[in-house]
Amino acid sequence: MYYIAALLGFGIQPFLIGWALPTEVVLSSIPAIPIVAWAASRYTRILSPFPTVLAMLVLLPLQTYAWVLAGS
Repeated sequence: MYYIAALLGFGIQPFLIGWALPTEVVLSSIPAIPIVAWAASRYTRILSPFPTVLAMLVLLPLQTYAWVLAGS
């Protein structure tokens, strides 16, 4: 399920460029892809939420900054 959500979340973004998402926002998601893949591989294997939290902590500030750039 984690893999499906990640693939849909990242996979739909290129199709939304221009009319729903600014290009900056989509490009800012790219650095988080390897971390999300790592988090997905660890999701049910360890009890710690660290991999998923790390993915969030990478993606959130990058996308927030991209939205600020897109809005100015």
